[in-house]
This record gives sequence, C-alpha cells and structure tokens, in this order.
Amino acid sequence: MLYLAENIRQLSPHVRLQLAFSQLLVLLPFVFLLPPQISLLIFLAPFWVFTRLATNKNSQLNRFVIVGICILVSALVFLQYNTFRGKDAGVALITAMYSLKILESWRYRDFNLLITLSFFISAMAFLFSQSFLLVGYIFVVYGRLLHTLTKGNAHQSSQVSWRQSSKLILYAIPIIAVLFVFFPRLSEPLWRMPGQLAAGTGLSDSMTPGDINALNLLDDPAFRVKVADGQMIPAERRYWRGLVFENFNGLTWQRDPLRESIAADFKFDIQNAIQYTVTYEASQQPWLVGLDVPILFNGDSFAYSDGTIRSPKKIRQRVRYQALSVSGYSLEKELSPIVREMNLALPEEGNTQARQWAIEQRSLVDSDADFIAFLMRHINQEPYFYTLTPPIMNQEMVDDFWFNRRSGFCEHYASSVAFILRAANIPARVVTGYHGGEYNELGEYYLVRQWDAHAWVEYWQADTGWQRLDPTAAIATFRIDDALLAEVGERGLLFDQMPDADPLSFGLFEYWQQWSDSVNNFWNEWVIDFSSDTQVDIFNWLNLSKMPRSLVYILVLATVALMIFILSRRLIFRSERVDSIAKSYRLFLRKLRRRDIHKRDNEGPDAFMHRVLQRLPEQREQLLLIHQQYMNLRYRSERIDAAALKRFKRSVAQF
Repeated sequence: MLYLAENIRQLSPHVRLQLAFSQLLVLLPFVFLLPPQISLLIFLAPFWVFTRLATNKNSQLNRFVIVGICILVSALVFLQYNTFRGKDAGVALITAMYSLKILESWRYRDFNLLITLSFFISAMAFLFSQSFLLVGYIFVVYGRLLHTLTKGNAHQSSQVSWRQSSKLILYAIPIIAVLFVFFPRLSEPLWRMPGQLAAGTGLSDSMTPGDINALNLLDDPAFRVKVADGQMIPAERRYWRGLVFENFNGLTWQRDPLRESIAADFKFDIQNAIQYTVTYEASQQPWLVGLDVPILFNGDSFAYSDGTIRSPKKIRQRVRYQALSVSGYSLEKELSPIVREMNLALPEEGNTQARQWAIEQRSLVDSDADFIAFLMRHINQEPYFYTLTPPIMNQEMVDDFWFNRRSGFCEHYASSVAFILRAANIPARVVTGYHGGEYNELGEYYLVRQWDAHAWVEYWQADTGWQRLDPTAAIATFRIDDALLAEVGERGLLFDQMPDADPLSFGLFEYWQQWSDSVNNFWNEWVIDFSSDTQVDIFNWLNLSKMPRSLVYILVLATVALMIFILSRRLIFRSERVDSIAKSYRLFLRKLRRRDIHKRDNEGPDAFMHRVLQRLPEQREQLLLIHQQYMNLRYRSERIDAAALKRFKRSVAQF
C-alpha cells in the first residue's frame, strides 16, 4: 500500500466537513464572550466551508483571496479594539486567524495542525469564564476533537466510535483531579492575566438619582449569604448595608472624608445576632456589605463609625468573609458637633420650595417622630409613584420630584426625604445597599442580585441614635409601576407590605434556576476559588499536614506517574498486539512470494487477495479465511481479541 507524507495526502470532503463542524463547536463559546460583530466574523469561514461541503459544492479559494481576507479581518479586529494588545483584542485576533485556517486546510498536515490548535483555542474561553457549564461543554468539545482526529487518521474501512474518544477523556479525569487537589497552588490563576480586570458591577462610591435604577435592570449575582445553623433571616431584616453618604451638593450624595477620622460609638444587644458567610462577587470597589448592622467580621477589612465595611483594596475577584449582625443596636447615640453639622449641611442655594415646605410642616407637629410619621403618610396618601422609568428632573431635583413629577425610583425618594429632614433640622443621611434576596432551598443560602440594589434614609433620634427609614415602603401598592410590580413578583419581597411568594407557585423554571445557581455556587467555592488555604485544610483533614510538604508532592507525582504508566502499558500492550498482526501478515506475504506472488506497493489488501485467488483457486477457502481474519483484526474491530489473534496466527502457520 503506497503511503504519502501528510504534507502531500489530500483530505477527503467528508473529513473536511467533520473538521469544519468541529471548528464551529470550538468557536461557539466565543459567540457569547466576544462582541457580536467579532462573533459573526469568526463564525463566517468555517460555516461557509461547512455549508459548501454539505451541499457538495466547491469550497476552494485562491491563495491571494485568502491572504486578502486575513488582512481584512485583522483590520476589522483593530478597528473594534484600536489595538492588538490585551486579552480581548488578542483573543479576538487569534480566534479570527484560527477560523480562517479552514480555508487552506486541504492536506493531512493542515488537518493535524488545526486539531492541535483547536485544543488550545477551546481553553482560551476560560480567560473569560470558568463556569461549570462551560467546563462541561469544553469536555464535550475535546471528545469531539479526539473523535475527529482519530477518524481523520484512520483507515477508510475502519470504524471509529465515540466510545474510543470518550475513554481518552475519562482516563484523563483522575489525573486532572489528583493534580488539581495536590499540586502546589499559584498565587493567581493562569486565566487572571495581569492588567486585565473583570468588569465590575455594583454599588458606586457616590449616588446620583438614576444610578441604582441602572443596577435594577441587571440580574447578575451581587453576593450570596449562607447563615450559620440554617437560621432564616426575617424579610423585614433583609437590608444589606453598603455605603453611607453624608455629603450632598444638590444632586449627588458622597461619603464625607471626615468620617474616616471619627471614632465609633456603637452599642448593641447580642441576643438576636445572626452569624453568616458572604460570598461577594467582584465589584472593582473596596466596599463590602453586611446585614444591617454588622458588628464583627473576619479578614483584613475594617469598619467605619457609620457601620460600613471596607476592604484595604478593590474587590477584583470573588471574596468570602464571615460576619455577625445584630438588630438591637444604637449607633452614635450621642451625636458630636462635627457629625451633627455634617448631617445637617445643605447647599447654600437650590430647592427653595422643599426647604420652606419642610420648615412649615415641622412647625405644625410636636416632635421629630411626628414629622417623620407625617412624611410617610404624605408619601402614602399623595400620588407618588414608584417606577423603573422615572422622568428627567430639572436642576432643582428635590423640588421637581417632590412637588411636580412625584414619580421616581428608590434613590429619588431617599435623596428627597434626606434633604427634607435636614431642612427640618433633623440629622439625616442616605444609605445604599441591597434589600431582599431569594432563598435557595437546594443550596441553603440567600442569593442577592444587582436588581436588589436599594437606597434608604437614616435619621438621628435623641437617646436612640441612627434609625432606618425606607420611604419606598410607604408607597401605595396600586401606585407601583406595572413592570416593576411584575418583577417584584418574580424576585420575592421588595416592599414590607408585599406578601411572600406562594410556595405552590414554585415551578419547574424556578427549580431549574435554583439548581443551576446552587451548582455554580458549589463550583465557584470548591473549584474556581480553590486556594492554598483550602489545600492546607484538605492536607489537615487527610492528616498530611505533619508530613514534609516536599514528601507530599513527591507522593502525588509518584501517583500520577503510576497512573500514566498503567495507561501507557495498556496502549503499549495494544500496539504489541497490532505489531503481532502485522508480523503474521508479513509471514503470510513471504509464503506467497515463495510461490512468485508479490504484493504491489500501491495495492490494498482486498485487491491483492482478489489477485491471489486467481492464482491459487484451489486454496480459495483457506485464503478467504486468512483475509477475513486479518481485515477484522486490522481494521474492523474496536478492540483486539486475543483469541481471534491466536486463530489468525494459526491459520497463517497452517498455510
């Protein structure tokens, strides 16, 4: 049989079709990870080749046309990113060039090169995401690539099954698991490239009306909370404290820099404390959250006197910390002159109507508590609306909202009420965080999403300190925007007067959502966030901590080497059997040469046997038996049967 080098052997249309399909599977995750125009760009070439081959049409292009396409695609990638540097631009360029490789893949050398590249290109998707679903998909793609590689290089008459390709993947899983758990951990994962920060979503270090409304349109997870001992958090307590703003310039609320130098004055009752663990997603901000109000937490973060928690550096990756929160507390029971002035300050000009109205209404009641109760009744009885699409306010934002528009989101209400309280000589400030959270019964944790972002007010009351006041809780239900009300029904409790979701309405889709998030949470906790500390905990659990670290690594490497040796022995044993087939067949050919019957170099087994039968018709039955045994062993059998090999050797020996 004539053998051609792989740089000469041409690919059949069927093999190219399989290659194009495999390439489409490799590129599929990047459709969701790269911009739409780039996704379309990288999909065009393999899809065009696939459709042309599937319809038995010519898919060959002139080499100069291919070069022109490469230059054009490179230019389009550069126009999209204005650079070829960085993770996004680099991945886009590499995947684009990889997708064009199919246009010039006509020989087996190109076939093997493209399959090899496919393994690396698939792994590049982990630079963007490390989700459980993506990992599962990549394993399927690897199985497909191995199947395509095996089938493309196999003899035409051989049968290559998915079972063979799947075995290779399954053999690798134990080795991957052992290396993952015991191999020395890097300080940073390989997919976290220097200078490439994940886009953070979350609360900002300032609040302007419209900021939280933008977050409310996102369903991205903000954090997850697992309460110790399976304790449930009452709905009315699900206020997750984020930032406190005490400086107002007429439009935007910001943190006052003086707050960092003020000592904490915090008294609390530990009786109803709740201990919990927070898994906080990357936000690119240093602020953490805690159940209102957190008093203790672990890690290197620190707390301010206003009850907020800050990390020493920005949260660039998922973090986990423990905290303890109480419901019975007094925060700054005695207000210092500096803090009082800070929380009564208003801009010198602007919102005159709201200032005068606050002073007049305060003069009509006896106490601050009565005035606050009046404000809540005013919001409830007057036509104030809660909407996802508030109208654009003019520069006198408080006046325009309170007296004219009367329609807004939580930050409009919090900003206006805090302004009115200050105008009435009541210290007030704005707090941003999250309100609510969906309880996942499968994972036994609360999932708080970005759409749960919320803003409320804190006012100071003598002898009790700072008290929470949520103006949105006073809005009549029939004045809530229909779209928002529909989302409230999906999210669970947002307003105190809203009922909890009916357990009987928990459908298949909701169950799938909880199951999916629970699996992702487990995956993130035990795989993605697997750190050197977790590795040490496993060593302690296995009583390996007393052993020298170097000895542990030697044992791990020895175990992996043993597993590789066992697998390689199986492959060698198979190759030895294959060699035994070839050896017996060569013996058969030597016996035929003694009878002056020579096999030509370009002659296959079937054609050769046809010629032999013409020369030796008297031994037809014996020759057909040898030929059938050889073909079954060499090409048609997935595994080599020792008994069949023994029968083949005996038949050749008897010839």
